Amino acid sequence: MKKGLLIALMLCICGFVNAQRVFTLVYAISDDGFVNIRATPSASGKVVGQVYGMLHGLGNAEKIGQVDGWTKVKKDNVVGYARTKYLECQTWCNGGSPRIVAKKATPIYGEDFSGESATGVGSKLYTVPAGTIIADTYKSHGNYYMLTSGHDNLYIPKSCVKLVHH
Repeated sequence: MKKGLLIALMLCICGFVNAQRVFTLVYAISDDGFVNIRATPSASGKVVGQVYGMLHGLGNAEKIGQVDGWTKVKKDNVVGYARTKYLECQTWCNGGSPRIVAKKATPIYGEDFSGESATGVGSKLYTVPAGTIIADTYKSHGNYYMLTSGHDNLYIPKSCVKLVHH
């Protein structure tokens, strides 16, 4: 019996380790240019925000899960659900190596368009928890790793992450 419990525990742990979170942004692809974020994964759930179409080459909400046709998202510190069929995902993780993995809660910064920053790094847009796979497609940019998109860039402090070969 103890052996069976130990095996079951090991399977649960292995399943948990393999389900590592990947930093993913989402944006609306609906005809009206936005998708409502609802408090619950239901069309009757209270609207608590919106996910808009891509802006400057970037999605504008973070994907944090998925449930029965709904994507769990976080935008402006509001967590809710948006219909998956009206969203597209954007990620910088394509199965390559090495991967950038958050070793602690890691801020992700946008680009500085004011010209005030000597590094080009702007304000904090997202914070991902420890263990999150952030990217395997990136460039080095001084003390940061840079994720590029069609127009804007995102910056991750090198001091907050580790490179993991798989």
